[in-house]
Amino acid sequence: MPENLSTELIRIGVDQELAAKVSASLDPEYNASKKDILVMQEAIMQVQLRSDTRYH
Repeated sequence: MPENLSTELIRIGVDQELAAKVSASLDPEYNASKKDILVMQEAIMQVQLRSDTRYH
């Protein structure tokens, strides 16, 4: 299926590199885990805390 998706995206005008990335994102190995999401959320919260501290 990824080859078909990539081919169809290219056919409708999507850049070949971007089409390959979108197609690859359907592979379960590329999906983020719950841990990855929590790590990202923690990083966002740390940046917000730093920003709030600087503002006040």
